[in-house]
Amino acid sequence: MENTRQTSICPVSGLKVLKDPQWSCIKKQGYIYSYSKIGDAIVYLKNSGITKNFDTALHEGFMRQFVAETGIKKPYVEIRDLKNLKGRATPRQVAQTREYIEKNQDLLAGFIFCNMPFWVRSIARVGFKTYKVSTKFVACKDYEGAIKSAMDILENRLAPPGEMRFDQLEFRPEWQYEGPPQGLSYRSGVIPGKIFYSQISTRHLQSEDVKMGMPFLEQVFKDGVLKGSDYIRIADYSGVKKSSLLGRRAYALALNRLNKQYGVRPKETYVCGASLFTRSAIKLFSGFVDQRFYFMDSVSDAFAAINSQKKRQADKDTRILVSQKDVDEINELCGMMVWPEEEIEKKASIFISQDNPLIELAETMAMVRNDLFELRSCQAEQMKNIEQARKEADAANLVKNQFLANMSHEIRTPMNGVMGMLDILKETQLTDEQRQYLEIARQSSTSLLGVVNDILDFSKVEAGKMEIETIEFDLRATMDSIGDVLSVMAYEGGIEFGCLVSKEVPTFLKSDPGRLRQIITNLIKNAIKFVSKGEVFVRVSLEKEFRNQVTLLFEVTDTGIGIPEDKINILFDPFTQADVSTTRLYGGTGLGLAISKQLVEIMGGKIGVESKVGKGSRFWFTHTAQKQEPLEAIPENLKHQFSGTRILVVDRHSVNDPIYSAYFQEWSCRHMRTDGTEQVLELLEHAAGQKDPFHLVLVDAALADTTHDTWVHSIRSRDALKQIALILISPTARGGQAIHNQEKGFDGVLSKPIKKQPLFECLEKALGIGPEYSFGDNRPMVPEAMVPGHSEKDTCPGEDSPNKPLRILLVEDNVVNQKVVVLMLSKPGYDVRIASDGAQSIEMFENNPFDLVLMDIQMPVMGGIEAAKKIRLLERKSGSHVPIVALTANAMKGDREKYLAAGMDGYLSKPIQKNKLIGMIDDYCRTPDLRKNL
Repeated sequence: MENTRQTSICPVSGLKVLKDPQWSCIKKQGYIYSYSKIGDAIVYLKNSGITKNFDTALHEGFMRQFVAETGIKKPYVEIRDLKNLKGRATPRQVAQTREYIEKNQDLLAGFIFCNMPFWVRSIARVGFKTYKVSTKFVACKDYEGAIKSAMDILENRLAPPGEMRFDQLEFRPEWQYEGPPQGLSYRSGVIPGKIFYSQISTRHLQSEDVKMGMPFLEQVFKDGVLKGSDYIRIADYSGVKKSSLLGRRAYALALNRLNKQYGVRPKETYVCGASLFTRSAIKLFSGFVDQRFYFMDSVSDAFAAINSQKKRQADKDTRILVSQKDVDEINELCGMMVWPEEEIEKKASIFISQDNPLIELAETMAMVRNDLFELRSCQAEQMKNIEQARKEADAANLVKNQFLANMSHEIRTPMNGVMGMLDILKETQLTDEQRQYLEIARQSSTSLLGVVNDILDFSKVEAGKMEIETIEFDLRATMDSIGDVLSVMAYEGGIEFGCLVSKEVPTFLKSDPGRLRQIITNLIKNAIKFVSKGEVFVRVSLEKEFRNQVTLLFEVTDTGIGIPEDKINILFDPFTQADVSTTRLYGGTGLGLAISKQLVEIMGGKIGVESKVGKGSRFWFTHTAQKQEPLEAIPENLKHQFSGTRILVVDRHSVNDPIYSAYFQEWSCRHMRTDGTEQVLELLEHAAGQKDPFHLVLVDAALADTTHDTWVHSIRSRDALKQIALILISPTARGGQAIHNQEKGFDGVLSKPIKKQPLFECLEKALGIGPEYSFGDNRPMVPEAMVPGHSEKDTCPGEDSPNKPLRILLVEDNVVNQKVVVLMLSKPGYDVRIASDGAQSIEMFENNPFDLVLMDIQMPVMGGIEAAKKIRLLERKSGSHVPIVALTANAMKGDREKYLAAGMDGYLSKPIQKNKLIGMIDDYCRTPDLRKNL
């Protein structure tokens, strides 16, 4: 084996490195062991894998054999490089490591870890101190440090008695603070009873920064590691670009307080890497913190000075013939200018003799100091005025919020009557002309409701009342549902719509899906509004991924009118559109984009737009969300069940290309697209003649309608093409339409917009692969007549039989709204009883059994909240629980919480939509047993 060994030179030490292939990649139980020899007495381990799979006993056997075969001198140093390892060691592994070192301490001159985070190194050092062995321990940041430490150990030069070094510092996690949004971090380390190291990193140190980091700094004093000592302090300011005078003063005051509170004192302080301005600020306060300062270029210089006891004195201008005492007194006078007056009173007054060369400077400073005190007095008065103005503004804001709540209620109550009656009227017998008028009225009422919602949302954001929650949700399902709703609007306007969630995007996340839906909906509606004919495409892609969170990029691209370059900067301003004329032409409040921008920023993301006039626009925003644990994975044997399948797409819209390409590539399908049906027959026959036939044809319904009978009949009449599955892609996939198209020769219908799960299952059916597996809740879009158990008859959710309809108590004082709800619920067969106020509802509840209560909030005699509380008191005696759902026009922050606190089970805001009302009843009254035990 000697001939296969490879040698090289270590770039750090210049020592010879020996690698033997048989020791470079030993795979055991999901872990890879790799050993190499550096010099005569260093064993370097660069293992890889999951840490918990490391076997200590197995490693010990490998080490004995490796040392014997490669002739390593004893005692030797063992270096373990953790760079390629994942996860943490188990408690059992930690105990086994200790046993391994204690048993082999005569062989191990040193034991070194490298490529560890600083806080892990600190924890490791704490553990090493408990070992009672002769082996030297080191935990290093990188490979270079490990090699140098190993050489020091072998040369008996590591840690001579009394010497202090940076790597002896202990960094506990609870002492560290990091705030990435502000670019601020505090890093603290201690050699107990000897040195206190602190590092600040920020672009501009201000008093607010000191407040954020102070709890972590104070924890060092609380832990008692400095107790009873006159410690040496090292302050590293190399990461501070700029520091305000108030920030430096706040920091000095805080340290002064901590030293006094915990009975310790820094006998000297080394300031490292400070800018000229920061040095000057520290000198100003030197007389008030009772310690001596030395200024160093770097932390290593500070340790060198500490160990050598050759401390550098503060800089002084030798051209001024004054004593150091004179300079110190002037520094104290400067400090008085910015130090709090109550602190100055505790100090003895500073007197400068008349013969002092600096007397004129001292007198000038005294005059400036008096001016500063006067300014402080004025500032204090101004602060009182500002505080009073703030209180008045808060009061005015409260009045505004109350006004908005009342306006919301007063607008939504009649809107409920208008929209509810229009929906009910739509279900009656109407002429074509009447239905056209009805549709215009319905669209106008929907637009009016959108304006009301925009104004309320904008007011919430402006008042800082917008709530952001974090819940688990399925991103792909959310995007599919958004596409289902908004694609109808697009298709009605002759616009092609597509939505794609990229394969690499995790689908199970934790964030606020409601606010995400609101942002995406605003952007898509905005795109559809400004596209007269063309395409709107939505894409979600992965921007960054970490272990527990992801940053996603959402893009909405359209082929609309575009935005002038000089108008882009004002696009996200409230009540603004790129051109005033667009408001008249397309409608809208100009609040949608402003609300979207504020929501994106509240959730920690960014938003922007790119556009060219006449070419269209691209709106984008980023969002960071937490990842859930994966709920379900697609088995490997099903990922490629369509492998080799050849598919022809007949679609003139290029917007669908990336969607088909992404899904078919993931499933190992081959596909091509053609713009029209004219070439379909030729392409299919050519492929069949080449013995590489197409298995499936997906046809856009708009193209199929023109030459439907001719080309479909031609395909079905040819023996070589009979087995090809034909699927119609249509914006609507109703049962009747599906059956009609089956009669015309199609095998199935798939609805637009194209979604992953329905497309997957459509392929399964068309290719004769049974749907044995599902990775989502949506089933394939198949004709309703083919769905087992489907019936055209309307059924009442939760109803046992037609003889036992659900009994619902409607508590509502508005007569119009009473009629709306009753008419909505009469056709499904619910038994609805009406109470005109809360007091009447309690009386009816006591004397009649009900399955559900729909409760208005603002009513005469007794409101809904008080009525709900009294109903719950009645139920305590009976032991039952009837669901109570708030049916109200109130839609402000905190409303839902108030209703739940009153004992209600849910909340439905007005104006009421029939499908949401029926769905809500289905949720709460699903079965008779559930109705009894809720």
